Amino acid sequence: MTFCILTLGGWAAHAQTVITVGSTMAVPGTTLDLACTDLLVQGTLIVGSAQINQSATLGIASGGQLDAGQGTINVGGNWNNSGNFAAGSSTVVMSDVCGNAEAQLTGNTTFYNLTLISSAGKKFKFPAGTSITVTGTLKLQGGPGNPIQLLSPSGQDININLAPGAQLMNSDAQIGPGINITSSVAAVTAIPTLSEYALILLAFIMAGTAIVLMPQSARPKR
Repeated sequence: MTFCILTLGGWAAHAQTVITVGSTMAVPGTTLDLACTDLLVQGTLIVGSAQINQSATLGIASGGQLDAGQGTINVGGNWNNSGNFAAGSSTVVMSDVCGNAEAQLTGNTTFYNLTLISSAGKKFKFPAGTSITVTGTLKLQGGPGNPIQLLSPSGQDININLAPGAQLMNSDAQIGPGINITSSVAAVTAIPTLSEYALILLAFIMAGTAIVLMPQSARPKR
């Protein structure tokens, strides 16, 4: 297994950790703290059961793979996925951790657990072409009187799909126009059935009703 981390930048705002093309890295120990710098996965990053904390923007490049395993990934900036995200049974949390008032989710991503949380009324934007699927729990949580906002900047429809068995937890969240949270399983209500005797009785009742409603001239003569 090859380990390669490339850290770039002099200004903290532009610093980033890069898992380079062709390299593979497993998160060392139990926690990788990025101190609100960016993480770019061009090769393969394996989270396992560890935590990635205080990532600013997290990007998965085309050809890159982020294997989340059973871990937790905390993102304070944007989520940009152009590669492969293997959700496993992981949790991705997008929050106020790095002090950004807005965050974008781009690309097609299937999450297991996805949490969008803010006490500061953070705006979560979904650009055109984004498609999100959640197979575990989608948790949307704002603050009292300061809800998070889910927005489609282009005004185009954006689908957030809940897979069979997935659940939605919504507290103080505003869902903007064009944001559609849908479930792939429609609710099915069982239709009660009648016993054999009840069906016979129903047949007699219907027959009697038909005779009563029949014109006088068409009724059977006694």
